[in-house]
Amino acid sequence: MTRRYHPVTVRGRYAEAVDVAMVAVEAEPLRESAQRVLVETHAAEGNHVEARRSYTLYRSLVRRELGVTRRRS
Repeated sequence: MTRRYHPVTVRGRYAEAVDVAMVAVEAEPLRESAQRVLVETHAAEGNHVEARRSYTLYRSLVRRELGVTRRRS
């Protein structure tokens, strides 16, 4: 998935890269690499709201599914 993402993003084909990332995220929602590609693609196209939303949704999913909580320093 990551190999296919990179070339289309480099060419500015962000919509296609987002579609590929979304398919990977839907197939394996807890896969960090797929989620990272989705967030990075949104950010690369300047869509920071969607990048933040995707990140927040993934963070909530990890916390809920894996019982992971943020450590306070």
